[in-house]
Order: sequence, then structure tokens, then C-alpha cells
Amino acid sequence: MTIINNIEIDDIQYKRNIIKEAIQNNDPIENKLHVILCISNPCLYARRYILIKEFINRMELEETDVIIYVVEYAYKNQRFIITDPKNSRHLQIRTDVPLWHKENMVNMGVKHLLPKTWKAFAWIDSDIEFDNPSWVMDTLKVLNGTKDIVQLFSQCIDMNKEEEAMNVFTSFGHQYVKELKYSKQLVRFWHPGFAWACTRKAYDKMGGLYEKAILGSGDNIMALSLIKQGAKAVNENSTDDYKQSVLDFQERVKTLRLGYVPGVIRHYYHGSKKNRRYGERWQILMKYDYSPSLHTINNQYGVLEPTKDCPKELLDDIMDYFKQRNEDECYQNPSNNIDPMQNIPSIPSGIDIFDNKNLSKEDSSDNLVNSVFDAMEQAIGVNL
Repeated sequence: MTIINNIEIDDIQYKRNIIKEAIQNNDPIENKLHVILCISNPCLYARRYILIKEFINRMELEETDVIIYVVEYAYKNQRFIITDPKNSRHLQIRTDVPLWHKENMVNMGVKHLLPKTWKAFAWIDSDIEFDNPSWVMDTLKVLNGTKDIVQLFSQCIDMNKEEEAMNVFTSFGHQYVKELKYSKQLVRFWHPGFAWACTRKAYDKMGGLYEKAILGSGDNIMALSLIKQGAKAVNENSTDDYKQSVLDFQERVKTLRLGYVPGVIRHYYHGSKKNRRYGERWQILMKYDYSPSLHTINNQYGVLEPTKDCPKELLDDIMDYFKQRNEDECYQNPSNNIDPMQNIPSIPSGIDIFDNKNLSKEDSSDNLVNSVFDAMEQAIGVNL
């Protein structure tokens, strides 16, 4: 026994690192990682298009074991910017009313794009970059028997518009595996976002991603449900229907094993966080007593839409929230005066969804919104 400063130094502790063991010992669950990217842009922010184009370009240049699929939602007669109707790995979906459609887009991508034999897939925000060169194989190995669902990073460098570090976030999955105490405080924050992957069995148990968070926070609902604390994800004064929908999701995911993939990601700037109102946007849902079963429905194709009972004022406030995000503020001449949804008619009845299976022709009404895009390009100095 060795004593230094009255402290025993020989009684050391060792905790198995099951994530490292999985990476060292497991075979990948399959040879390629299917990755679903989503893009919707009701306010036509150039920054969104630039970031997803940059992400796709990085994947094509840097990764050999990734298969990229892209789901793009266009509202009313917006034109599709990122996807190609002739590309079998692209899905083009048109709908009228902007909601927070991210999780619905992922679910549609799984349904329409992934091959029948897929065993695992990832859904990733296109505003990040991976520093870990082995993140793809690490993910496929951790998902092969060790964990059912993983966050694809341990730490995230949150960057300003000069690409300098503003904050460092730690992933929800990392904090959980390390058995730390859950916290929402910035220095110890369990960040639930950015990049996830799961096995097919896990996805089937979930019944798809939770997609009823029509103003965002779907990733937080999923993450907290995975640790049986889903009730914390919605305000206590939310409707019973909203709270029950989260608890129902939690019941489906309660046996899934949560983990993470080691490595740093970098998060690119797309507007000030104060404009995203993370701490107060839930008040919009409370104001109108948002009820998922009363106010939303999946149409015949699976697209999430508001019902006739959904208050128009709620939908107006959601659109106002999207406008207030001002994601192009990092450019020299951003414009907040263009309303991209104003005076754009709905598409003809019966033309609701486009994909590689049933697309017979491109939308012939693109000229209706060309002037909007031209104005956006002139305002921010970016060619869309």
C-alpha cells in the first residue's frame, strides 16, 4: 500500500469502456451506412441549401462506406432545389402547410428510399462535419449487438459565423453511457441533437421517429424517452393528449439500449440561437392547446399535415417562428422583407407526392416562384 498526502494511491478504479470494446471487437452490422438527409425551407434561406450541398460534397469526397439519401419537402409551389426526380435515392414531397417536418421526413425516407434489406441507418443534420475519420465503421460496429440506437458524436464544437468555437456540447448518448446526472445546464448539457443512427429492430420498435413535435424538439423527446424521462420533454401544462403521445412513444422505446460513437463534430453557424427561441417556442403550442391527435394527421402518403380543427392562428405563428429564425443573417445583405409563401397558390389537387416510383413529370409551375428565388438571390448575393 502506498500513501501520498495521507491518500491511498494503489486502490485504483477501472470502468469498462463498452463502446471502445465494441469498436475493437465487433464486426460492422453491414458494409455500408445508409444516411438520410432532410431539407425543407419554407422561408427559402440560402444558408440551408448551402450547408446541405457542402455536407453532400464532403460525403462524396471523404467517405466510401456511406450511401446518402435525401428527402426534400417543398411547400405549395416552391421548386425543389437539392433533389433530382431522376435520382432513385432522392424523395420529393410537396405539401401546403409548413410544420416542423424533420422527423416526418426521416420516416418517409425510411419508407420510400431505403433498400428492403437494410439493417441500420443514420439521420444526420446537414449543418455538421465529422472530425472522426472512422465514424462510419465505428457506428456500424457499435450497432452490431452492443447498442440499439446511438448518437454519432461525444462532443460538438458549436461555431460562430467565422467558424470559431463558441461552445462545446457533450452528446446525450455519451453522458448517459458515462452514468452522469442529467442536466440542462449549458456546461453539463446533454445535447440530444445533430446525428443519430439505429438498427432496423430499434426503428421498428419505435414505430418510427416521434414526428408530432410540430415546432421542433423531436430529438429531445426521443432522447428523454430512451431514458424513461419523456415527461420532462414537454411542458407540464401541455395538453394531456400531447403528454400521452410522448408517454406512448416512451413505452415503445423503453427496452432500447442507448449509446454513442466517440468523436468530435463541428456545428456550422446558421443564424443566432436567440432567434430560434428554444426556451420559449413551446409557448406557441401552449397558447393554442396543441393536441397531436386533434390537430395533425398523416395523409394517404404519410405526410404530416394539420387537420381542419387545427387553429389557423397556430399555423400562422409557426410560420412566423420560421421567419424569425433569420438563418441568412451571416451574409452581407440578408433580407427579412420577402415572404416566400405570400401569393403562391396550392398545387393542383391530386399532385401531392413525388418520388422515383411515381413521378411522371416535373412540376410545371416553377415559374410561379421564380421571382421569389430571384429576389432572394439578389438580397443575399447567393446563387440558388
